[in-house]
Amino acid sequence: MHVATFLQDLAGVESAVLAFTRGHPHNHQVIHNPVVTDGLVALSGEAPEHRWLTDGAGIPVLLGCGRLHHQKGFDVLISAVRKVLDERAVRLVILGEGPLRPQLEAQLKSLNLDDHVDLAGFSRNPFAMMRAADAFILSSRWEGLPTVLIEALACGANIVATDCPSGPLEVLEGGRFGRLVPVDDSDALAKAIGASLDMPLDRVSAKARAADFTLDRAVDNYMALFAHLRSRG
Repeated sequence: MHVATFLQDLAGVESAVLAFTRGHPHNHQVIHNPVVTDGLVALSGEAPEHRWLTDGAGIPVLLGCGRLHHQKGFDVLISAVRKVLDERAVRLVILGEGPLRPQLEAQLKSLNLDDHVDLAGFSRNPFAMMRAADAFILSSRWEGLPTVLIEALACGANIVATDCPSGPLEVLEGGRFGRLVPVDDSDALAKAIGASLDMPLDRVSAKARAADFTLDRAVDNYMALFAHLRSRG
């Protein structure tokens, strides 16, 4: 029996490897990456750094995190926020740096969003902002292992994510722990953001789901796998 255990959590990655190796699904086991740590959870309890999360204005704040790159779909997220603003007040903070900053800044100006969207750069502690934001948005066109999505779950975030290959569908269990929308669809993303603000998902359940990505859970799964292999001689 040949067993390939993938540290990449996701069924999408597993499927790709199976297709490449022409392996049999029964000879493979997926073990989740140990993403969630006690340190992450502790940092999430700190005061958030961004002024929009502490100014008491009562305006909902959305959060996106990642490299300013085509992969992350922040151009689509910005377009979606423009549409959300036609219905309600909202602010968006995007953490991260990258080559698309000039293009995204130009997009903000063209849509008159400079007062509503902040390309805030790097943050010492994004986890406190994940906890404090009204919704966390993953707008990616593709992912491998969406670590940031797991981190957001661990912070109890109210999540909206694209159903991109691969990861969000599995991490969010088909939408149970966050709303899923098609890739590159700013209309659907805007609608899901509005719904998430009107009816936030259960943050306690999100944290419980994040427990599947702890070191203890990964160790337990490895030990169970080794015991299974020993039992087969």
